Amino acid sequence: MIQRTRRAILKDLGLLASTPLLGNLGLSLFPMDEAFGQTVGGKPLKFLAISFPHGAVNGDWEPKRLPDGSFTLLESKVLAPLEPFKNRLAIFSGLGHETLKPNGSLSSSSAHAGLAASFTGLASGDSKGSSASLDYALSQHLFKSDKVLRVGCFLSYNAAQGLDDTPSEICYSGAGDSNRLSVIAHPQKSFDKAFAAFTSSAPTAEETSKKQAEENINNLVKKQLARLEKRLKGDELNLLLKHQQTIEGLGKGVNAFTCQAKPSINTAGFTAAEASMATLTQRQADVVAAALACGTVSLASIEIMSRSHGSYNMSTVIKNDALTQIKDPSALLNSTNFHNDVAHKLNTEGNFNTEEQRAFNQSQRWYMEQIAYILGQLDARGILDSTVVMIGTEMGHPQHFGDAAVFMLAGGGFKMGRWFEHKAEKVQTYQHRCTPHNHLLVNVAQRFGMTANTFGDNRFTGGLPADTRGQMLEPIA
Repeated sequence: MIQRTRRAILKDLGLLASTPLLGNLGLSLFPMDEAFGQTVGGKPLKFLAISFPHGAVNGDWEPKRLPDGSFTLLESKVLAPLEPFKNRLAIFSGLGHETLKPNGSLSSSSAHAGLAASFTGLASGDSKGSSASLDYALSQHLFKSDKVLRVGCFLSYNAAQGLDDTPSEICYSGAGDSNRLSVIAHPQKSFDKAFAAFTSSAPTAEETSKKQAEENINNLVKKQLARLEKRLKGDELNLLLKHQQTIEGLGKGVNAFTCQAKPSINTAGFTAAEASMATLTQRQADVVAAALACGTVSLASIEIMSRSHGSYNMSTVIKNDALTQIKDPSALLNSTNFHNDVAHKLNTEGNFNTEEQRAFNQSQRWYMEQIAYILGQLDARGILDSTVVMIGTEMGHPQHFGDAAVFMLAGGGFKMGRWFEHKAEKVQTYQHRCTPHNHLLVNVAQRFGMTANTFGDNRFTGGLPADTRGQMLEPIA
């Protein structure tokens, strides 16, 4: 495979000289190393939690470390769609839901509770949060009330009911089911809530001039990308196509998005069925990104499906996603119960090259495509670098172990562009002693000014320790 650096691609595009201007306009097509970790124009920091179910196969989802110490996502069977955002990511291996393990036990009491534990830091029973979640805690700290926009991207328990609001699986105001917070399941309702108090204002001459400059640059870049497309093949071509999607998003943001008037967001075009799951997810992402960009919301969460909505057909979901790069979904995904028929089949070590593994990885890769879409919408609106995006799931392996679960940060607030490899000592098959993810929750909470040194479970104090390479997660202003 021809290895091409980002600088070489920029040279081909003729953008080396203009990239700083793009950054000044909030059009970060290719993130520049020297800009990482800086909030854009001193914008107030925002927070977005993103969750997805069923974990990932350890060894399949992680990046690949390169000889020079850097890493690539292109060879990850799950994370590859996030390659365009690699330098705005902090990826954590070896973090686990240690809070789910009884004292002296190696295995979780119930990894089903992992989703609830992801953002609360503590859960019990089959899936019950045992403390307030991070989004709620941040809102109480910043506003003394709950001002979080929480949306869900999933079918209702009974599809015939339509898209009904439902209790969250990750967001709690306190311990137990009675403290589950509501998730808005329909994008129009999400939009109505986010912009209920919005007031319009006329654009200034400076804003009008900036918009024209953005349009001119956007059109130029699209022409240059079209010329470069003819020269690339394979992975390089796929990566370029992802960048083209980002450019298209920028174009939509320039031409259709404004905060002077209430934004025009498409919240229709789907039904309560698997064939509309991708559209529903992307509509919800559009609303959340618009609300964060306009400042009507500064804290939000997006749940992409959920564990309890496990009876769905992932083949239908994938085949009806206009943006997916998954062209040959496994026949095993053509099931009405992904949770039992695919995830539970990965139950013995050594079967990682089976069709069950391929099917599972395709499903989880689809989730990463949705997360890439969300990050792209934040980037198109110029707020990715001033938003702390926390991404989490409940299991590090689908066979119900809360070991080495998937956690990532994206956006700003911390020094990004790094893969942290924390210690995860293997004790038995699929069972590890991991670094508790509670430390990461402390890092994020403290970045927003909270002073508590624990989060969820007071057995684990302080932020993340150094990883096996000596790296520390560093907050930046």
